[in-house]
Amino acid sequence: MDVLGVEDEAASESAVQAKFDWLHPDKIRDGSRRRPDHPLYDKRTLFIPQDAMAKMSASQKQYWTQKKEYMDTIFFFKIVSFWHPKSSVVVKT
Repeated sequence: MDVLGVEDEAASESAVQAKFDWLHPDKIRDGSRRRPDHPLYDKRTLFIPQDAMAKMSASQKQYWTQKKEYMDTIFFFKIVSFWHPKSSVVVKT
């Protein structure tokens, strides 16, 4: 099972494409909603539709909120889980 909860690899790829369809070359726009063929197109920014942001997890929203303004920059983004299984550890000294 992958991170999207899909077991089939082809179905997983399809789910990712559907979730991030706004990144498809035919749909991509800059932060001002201009297409790449527009003379003022800014490849450093990216337009992300509100409905796409609404479907994202909290960590994806955090990442894309920053990344959409800096598409020409490499981001290092660490996702940390604070969930730990309950266990008891007893140490005798």
